[in-house]
Amino acid sequence: MRPTSQKIPEAKTVVLGSRTFEINWNNFTEDRAWDDFIFVQPDGHHEQTSLWGHVRTTLGWTVVRVVLTEDGKIIGGAQVQLRTVRRLGKWAYITFGPVVADNDSLAEKTLLAELKIFLRRERALYLLAQLPYDAKTFGERLLADGFIKAPLALAPSNMKATLLLDLKKSEAQLLAEMRVTMRHQIRQGLKRGLTVEPGGAADLDEFWKLMCALCARRNITPNPATPEFFHELWKHFAPRGWMQIYVVRHEKKTIAAQVAFRFGDWFRVWKIGWDGTQAGLRPNQLLYWKLICAAKAQGCRYFDFVNVEPGEVGGPTEFKLGFGGDVKMLPGVFCHFTNPLVRSAMRAGGAKLLDSELGVTLARGR
Repeated sequence: MRPTSQKIPEAKTVVLGSRTFEINWNNFTEDRAWDDFIFVQPDGHHEQTSLWGHVRTTLGWTVVRVVLTEDGKIIGGAQVQLRTVRRLGKWAYITFGPVVADNDSLAEKTLLAELKIFLRRERALYLLAQLPYDAKTFGERLLADGFIKAPLALAPSNMKATLLLDLKKSEAQLLAEMRVTMRHQIRQGLKRGLTVEPGGAADLDEFWKLMCALCARRNITPNPATPEFFHELWKHFAPRGWMQIYVVRHEKKTIAAQVAFRFGDWFRVWKIGWDGTQAGLRPNQLLYWKLICAAKAQGCRYFDFVNVEPGEVGGPTEFKLGFGGDVKMLPGVFCHFTNPLVRSAMRAGGAKLLDSELGVTLARGR
């Protein structure tokens, strides 16, 4: 429960009609009450937990939470990450939040008002909010409240859509709904001497090497950029059963591995590593299938492939779609500029510029 050094606003009470809300901010390294609230939300995400926020501080972010309660019960809030960009100033980022139980419109309104006060107090240039999976109506409220869809130049890499499997279905039904080639490849993996096993902290360094090898083949930079981030995540998430790693071995050699988060009703695959060898043994096809079976055995409701690109031909999206399931479009990332002149400039064409190739190039360069 140790707090960080970030100064937080004082608690306040807000009365709206017959309802009384308590607003509290905290910067605890672990906020068990908040994490438990996120855990039981229908689309609760581990990236809104205080544990995730604490690990993010190792990458240079400052993390605080606003918690909205009514009659002593948490009904909403948001974990906010803050960072200063050299010469430009401070900006704020919310991943898979804000979160409000039961689509409570009055609670949403109260929370948004408090976040705007906080941004002005922090002299933040802008806020980016990547909303929870089912927050479409909240997104509409944000647009009505002066937010805009985040321009490409400002938005972090974010998901437009994801692919979900309904784990209430039997294994036989899940297999039947896959593409024929995927079923065949899974059977090949099962017959060719591969083993898929749950791993532990001792496997993280090998996983990191495999992930870097995969990134090199795709010509992208590993993200996160250091193995220490994974060790920190494991230290905080694994004791609660929220983080898992599975490894594929062939003749006692680890050739592929995947990190996943089991949180509430959700089993979300995250980062994968593969050394590029033994493709004919179908290690990745078998790995995903074993993860699906593990998620089902653990009582999860959804298997989340985490990120597909609608319309993409080939590549990771094509591979994931081979498992069947349903593509779910997400609400997206929304942006609020604290300066009213900047907001006016965005409406007058600034947002369009920041969505252009030139705007993205210039902004990323800064």
